[in-house]
Amino acid sequence: MSPTPSGPARRVVQLQEGAPDWDALGVPHLQALVSRILELQSQPSELLGRWYQRDIVASATFEVPSPWTGQPVRANRSVALWDKSVFYGFGGEPDLWLGATSLGEGYPIASIYVPSRDLFVNLGHPVWGAREEQIDAFLRIVAERDLARGWAARAAAPRVVALTGDASFAHGIWNQLSALDHLGKV
Repeated sequence: MSPTPSGPARRVVQLQEGAPDWDALGVPHLQALVSRILELQSQPSELLGRWYQRDIVASATFEVPSPWTGQPVRANRSVALWDKSVFYGFGGEPDLWLGATSLGEGYPIASIYVPSRDLFVNLGHPVWGAREEQIDAFLRIVAERDLARGWAARAAAPRVVALTGDASFAHGIWNQLSALDHLGKV
């Protein structure tokens, strides 16, 4: 299913405002996916590169439990936004996108988007975490390029691309260099 913008019907769950009624969201293993992401992101090793970033550098993909089946699925596509946020899609799971947002926090996985339910789950802070305008920008890019169908038809070899930088050279050195050095050793 190709995601498309659908305006005011979108359901937004702000996780920091309390746990939702998981069953009412209609995605059987969504709570397990959220729990796994939060567990991985709570590790001390997250200070020098996120779990998924290390996996991407090591094997050109990362794995999470499917919110539909609970079985492992692998990321195989990505869309980068103007603010360096990246949304990751999953091969056999066209109905799942994870958004890595928030430069200040080292780009944790901060959102889950389920197109068939037009469901946006913000795992981060309501203001500084993932924002709906990022989902809207992502959906515009996917719709303009018909990426969902194009990716399904293409079986190119995976490649890893690092997206980094800061408007201030000093911020880039101070805030990002040690994490990039660490990732380079993976």
